[in-house]
Amino acid sequence: MVLLEDFFAVIPSWCIRGSKPWEWLAQLPVFFSGVEWKIRSNVENAALINAEHIYIGENCTIEPFVTIKGPVYIGNGVVIRSGAYIREYTVILDHAVVGHASEISCSVMMEGSRAAHFNYVGNSVVGREVNMGSHAVLANVRLDKKPVDVVINGKRIETGLEKLGSILGDSSTVGASVLLNPGTIVAPGTGVLPEGRVLV
Repeated sequence: MVLLEDFFAVIPSWCIRGSKPWEWLAQLPVFFSGVEWKIRSNVENAALINAEHIYIGENCTIEPFVTIKGPVYIGNGVVIRSGAYIREYTVILDHAVVGHASEISCSVMMEGSRAAHFNYVGNSVVGREVNMGSHAVLANVRLDKKPVDVVINGKRIETGLEKLGSILGDSSTVGASVLLNPGTIVAPGTGVLPEGRVLV
């Protein structure tokens, strides 16, 4: 059995304990149904789409030319740099960083995580204090459009999901220009080097 608790030290209250990591994404509508939508930081130079379903916490830095399309939740102290695109059903928790030209879609970025330079994060869960190098990509759709499976300890597990990116455990690192295929699982504290080797 592979559980959320195997990858993340802190499980938000809206998540069902004992569920599989990728099932977290299916629980996002539950989270969004309880959000009191407010914008508590300066966003005067950002483009907000479906703004009535956007929450932005205090002390955030939202640089010019950022696009945010709700429903989106952004915690406190988050930095979103110029040219970033934050798409629907994304949760970005406190003190995370989304860099220039990075795109985050239908994903969770936990506290202190960084997708700071030209990254794509789709249908993924990024743990606390994870760092993604420049141009690292978490792909979320198979070329043949078949449901995404995951492989853990040599065992293939069917998720039934047409879109699933990566599960990055707490304090893991993804090197520059690494492409992670749909359904990639990275254990906590693991490093994925640019040439594709995995350090544990």
